[in-house]
Amino acid sequence: MQDLSNRVARFEPTLSTVCITEYLTDHFGRVVDRVQRLGPQMNGVNVVTVAGHQLSWKDALRPVFAAHNYHLITFSDMARDIATAWGKDRNNNQDKIDVGISFKEMFGDDILVRLAILKSAETGYTKLVLFGPRRPKEAVGNVIFVTLNPDDSARDYEMRRRRAEARALLDSSRSGDVESFQSREEQEHALLEEIRNFATITLQNDSTMEAFLVQAERMIAVLD
Repeated sequence: MQDLSNRVARFEPTLSTVCITEYLTDHFGRVVDRVQRLGPQMNGVNVVTVAGHQLSWKDALRPVFAAHNYHLITFSDMARDIATAWGKDRNNNQDKIDVGISFKEMFGDDILVRLAILKSAETGYTKLVLFGPRRPKEAVGNVIFVTLNPDDSARDYEMRRRRAEARALLDSSRSGDVESFQSREEQEHALLEEIRNFATITLQNDSTMEAFLVQAERMIAVLD
């Protein structure tokens, strides 16, 4: 418990460290128990995971899945919900990242997947699509990997680098984010490539959006 309290304390939550730690271990611990007790019912949920870089057009798949009655959940939104429970600003991207990392350290890399499957099963959905896995254990079910157009690769890198610099200007304690940017980029790229190795279907966004959506409809036909 002391180690857990120390990890929570580094975020300086608005609630007391003791209270928020007890909330997390009790509330989410009971949720994990419910996931484990769900047992065979988890097999009744058809899970699809969609992965890719930020500019890879993967978000264009949301209406395609929605039209085919998939329950849509993003890892990013789940992390924001947890940040709110933690007493942090759900709209602060770095708070979301920091809380998400620590949450996975507490309950395992696949905890968000488990929570999403539980939510889908208990609300009667039989098809679930998860957007934006960042770790290999989050890539479950049929994995769809959307490649990044080479022309967008440099823009994607520059966009995220500028975001790190902007955070550092607003908060001097984030200056290390800029210094460690390249190493984090390399680590993230390696994780996404590992997820790509699990891909059931790879979609290319090297042409037009119309051509990409044609690929998407073919993908749905395979999944259904």
